[in-house]
Amino acid sequence: MTVPRTLGLMSLLFATSAFAGQGDIRVMTQNQYLGADLTPVVAAPDAASFNDALVDVMTKVAESNLPERAEALAGQIEDRQPHLASLQEVFSYTCTDLAPVPEGYGCTDPQIAGAFNDHLAETLANLDGYNVAGTVVNLDTSVVNVIGIPGIPFYINGVPALLNVIDRDVVLSRDDVFAQATPIPCARPSADGCNYQAVASANTPAGPLAFERGFVIVDAFVDGSPYRFVATHLETRYPDPTNPYSPAIQAFQAQELLATLAAVPSYPGTELIVAGDFNSADVDTPMNSPYGLIVPPYMQFAYSGYADAWDFRPGNSKGYTCCQAEDVANPTSEAYERIDQIWTASAPSRVKANVIGYDEEDQTASGLWPSDHATVYAEITY
Repeated sequence: MTVPRTLGLMSLLFATSAFAGQGDIRVMTQNQYLGADLTPVVAAPDAASFNDALVDVMTKVAESNLPERAEALAGQIEDRQPHLASLQEVFSYTCTDLAPVPEGYGCTDPQIAGAFNDHLAETLANLDGYNVAGTVVNLDTSVVNVIGIPGIPFYINGVPALLNVIDRDVVLSRDDVFAQATPIPCARPSADGCNYQAVASANTPAGPLAFERGFVIVDAFVDGSPYRFVATHLETRYPDPTNPYSPAIQAFQAQELLATLAAVPSYPGTELIVAGDFNSADVDTPMNSPYGLIVPPYMQFAYSGYADAWDFRPGNSKGYTCCQAEDVANPTSEAYERIDQIWTASAPSRVKANVIGYDEEDQTASGLWPSDHATVYAEITY
């Protein structure tokens, strides 16, 4: 029987560390925030409104100052030195002028020029000692092709340009950690991971857009002990505010993730950790729908025997992680729910966990929150 490359490398490491005791692992989940609310773009009724909404979103993304926020977000990773980190909303914005224009027009128009950055590149540029261990690509506007060129055409002050946007979930691993993405069979593979089969979509004047969500699985060894680390970002609870049953999308996604994790084998003794933005809190309750009973992701994970690491930390902090204002410039925290979570398939014996980035001293030099979400950090002992 041929042993897959991933299993071969893992078995080699496993053989050399089979008698190592399970030690501590430090993990993190961080939603980096795309920089604006996309709802006005999705809801635009016509081409003119769509263009205005798109320019407004790019203006807000520019004002959210990703380079400054990325430095702060990378600093959170540098300070805590997690072995593995799950990053969501790792966006890349690029712009192409559709005709030769002078500096200051089109893509370089001062109103939007600051929007065009790559979250991943900015994060890595501010980090030492970390690598990308796995990636899943979600939203990708290159599938839009209304003028024969991939991307979304728009006008800024009368000048035509083309916008491309990519959203990814990424697992970062520390240099001293052996970690690599684990290929798994799935209906909709994407980069190193999978997109969920249930997906929110919208028909826009630029064509249909699918707001993909996904997950990526990384197998790692930390101090000789095997771990499986999963990063994900589930759909929002009400992706369609006009449809009271739209929570079915995130529920189906959670169901698919749990079924996949149960079906994919791992080495004996491997501890499974799932970290990300679940868009589901411990207060969410089931609801009846034409699809049957919709059980929110938080309850699905709890009923499946997973442990919410936050519940194992000492103290009774609510640990709210979401959300700051759209412009992330609100002077005091507006967090009111805990939707960014770290789940473990077996109950840990001890957890030290913190919510990071929601104290006023965490704001950037220009008074911005690093993200509209807080980062969750946990030291887990089994």
